[in-house]
Amino acid sequence: NWYGIGREGMVLSKFVLGTLDFNMYWAEYLGLAFLLLAVWMWCFLLHRLGARRRLTFCVFPMVFATHPIFVEQFYFTTQMAEFNFALLMVPVAFLLIVEGARSCSAGALGIAGTAGCLLFLWAFASYQSFLALVLATGALTGLMMARQDPFDRAAFKRCAWCFALAFIVSAAAYLVITRT
Repeated sequence: NWYGIGREGMVLSKFVLGTLDFNMYWAEYLGLAFLLLAVWMWCFLLHRLGARRRLTFCVFPMVFATHPIFVEQFYFTTQMAEFNFALLMVPVAFLLIVEGARSCSAGALGIAGTAGCLLFLWAFASYQSFLALVLATGALTGLMMARQDPFDRAAFKRCAWCFALAFIVSAAAYLVITRT
């Protein structure tokens, strides 16, 4: 029972993806497809944050996709598709927040922040360890934005505030939903 361990987001993902009735082949296909999309989105996030070395885009996907944390998750076929779907939500949320902060529009930033908050919440409710992944990605995003040339202090501040607010709201909402 996924509810008992605080994975309401995983149940929602199973409903959305159509994997409530488990089919090993469909789950494996979806899991692999979402892993490839997630790695691609993480590379795109790095590119948008200023990574330009070709080696980054060759080494990062190999290290990311074969890291022991993720490889161990792929053993559990009943959650592989949903896990990778949630893994895809994290870079999408960061891309929305970063692009919203760069747009200089309060409306775009509000929409991007709200969408990022909802994606964070869904990812947290799918797998609790994504809280640490989101914090680490937030630190990486801040460091990479700070070293861009030219440095846009206003976009950096908007992104930092939007990320902090989205993280705090989504983490608090996750704790309320799971009643922990």
